[in-house]
Amino acid sequence: MGKIGSSNTAQETLVRKLNAFAFIIGLVTALAIPTLYFGVSYEEEREHLNATTKAVASTLTEITFQYPEMWRFLDDRLIAILQRTRIRLEHVSKIEIFDGKGDIVVESGTLDQSATFSASAEFGDPATPLGRVFISIDATSTVIGTALAAVLGLTLGAGMFLVLRIYPLKALLAANTEIKELNDFLEIRVEERTAALRMTQSELVRQERLATIGQLTATVSHELWNPLNAIRLSMDPIADATRELNLGLDETVARIERSISRCDNIIGEMLDFTRETRVNFEPTNLDEWLSCLLDEQVKPVGVVLHRDLAAAATPYIDRERLRRAVINIIDNAVQAVQGTDDHSEKIVTVSTKFNAGHVEIAVIDNGTGISENDRKKMFEPLFSTKSFGVGLGLTVVEKILNEHSGEIKVTSTVGEGTQFVLRIPLHPPGKGKN
Repeated sequence: MGKIGSSNTAQETLVRKLNAFAFIIGLVTALAIPTLYFGVSYEEEREHLNATTKAVASTLTEITFQYPEMWRFLDDRLIAILQRTRIRLEHVSKIEIFDGKGDIVVESGTLDQSATFSASAEFGDPATPLGRVFISIDATSTVIGTALAAVLGLTLGAGMFLVLRIYPLKALLAANTEIKELNDFLEIRVEERTAALRMTQSELVRQERLATIGQLTATVSHELWNPLNAIRLSMDPIADATRELNLGLDETVARIERSISRCDNIIGEMLDFTRETRVNFEPTNLDEWLSCLLDEQVKPVGVVLHRDLAAAATPYIDRERLRRAVINIIDNAVQAVQGTDDHSEKIVTVSTKFNAGHVEIAVIDNGTGISENDRKKMFEPLFSTKSFGVGLGLTVVEKILNEHSGEIKVTSTVGEGTQFVLRIPLHPPGKGKN
């Protein structure tokens, strides 16, 4: 099945795009801050410089009107006169005044020409100006401020780059982790659903097979029942005649009667497998009922039957149906221990207990055990490891447990023994708690 989310190539492409985006944002931030600072500072300095230059030119125009010929000789006194005016000269580093011929008249201050802002303006009559004033200001503070802004811009730019690079990558890694968890969860759910679907399909196939076997079994049983009845009825006068005539065939007649009885049992088992039975649930003291059932059983020679009845519960059961299932399991356990070494003790234990709203009937033997391969097929119709019977016993037991909304569990070890547990709810569907 396909994975949710991007492939590795798509993720690598996304990471490259995030890195590029973070780099661009960081670079823009690093360049924008010093550029904005320099631009704003330059405009402020330029406006101040232009205003100062115009003010000085206007003042010089007034002085030249008052001293038409003397203004050339004022020199530093001219600067002193300018300083007494309202003109802001604190940021001015150098003032140069030229006459109309271009000769310098006044020069005040010195300045490194590599870091200056300069401006000029004419003074005197606008039609025939007397000269031009040049004013320069020191731009060192602006340059230093711009450098500091550049450092700040680089710092913020680097921070923006790291933030935009790290946090999206963290988010991407978290998303990838979540996607992986979702993928794992989805795979588990798909596997569970697939397993459930396979089980359902297997159960449907099994039910279809059971239906087919049931139809065949019903037909065969019906066809055998009438001839078997005829044989049974015919054997009665034959048995009487052999005894009256003392023909010495008593053992032979007994063997025939046992075979007829066995065939009766087989046909009854087949009919029970195919017959739709209406279950008659009755509240039953399980321990007392099972104790009476065990008392009725004929104990084979050499087989010890232990009982440990401790359920102390009254479940709703169909007594006759469940009786059939328990006897079948006990018979299997007896046959299993009889197949072991004659020198070993042959024990069958029947116990009951109450467990989480259910009663459990356990039949344990120390017989030959059941192989794993046989355990997988033991509830299939017509499967049997015995030399007699048709292999419907455990299938009927499972059917009876299903009728009680219960289940049957089997654990076995070859050479050590087997345990069957019949688990039945205290209150089957349709029966509420008292």
